Amino acid sequence: MKEHPINRDLELIDGRLIQYYESLSKILKDKFQKDFRIFEGHRTAERQEILLKKGFSKTKNSKHLFKPSRAIDIIEFPWTWKGFILSDDYKKTVNEHLKNFPHIQWGGNWKNFLDLPHHETKETKNP
Repeated sequence: MKEHPINRDLELIDGRLIQYYESLSKILKDKFQKDFRIFEGHRTAERQEILLKKGFSKTKNSKHLFKPSRAIDIIEFPWTWKGFILSDDYKKTVNEHLKNFPHIQWGGNWKNFLDLPHHETKETKNP
């Protein structure tokens, strides 16, 4: 299966997630003096299948598949999956920020599969 490119096109991401990201990234930059960027927004079904097979996702029905995407992955830049997103201070900061965005949920709060970079809208149907 051919690897599909990672999509960071903001035009393909739900505007509510962009607003959330812009606010959160400023707070993270101010607090930690580090850049956090959208690693991925919209993805194809083929890319989702690859991530599922590799164990990086647990669903074929990801909110990344919507157009516009209802999910984004935010990680530290330069790109790393391990850095600050693992710290308790980062987790506390994100949870505090989520209080201002009741329509967003974070994969860092999931019980069965922690997905620390993942942020998505709560609704399950097309608006």
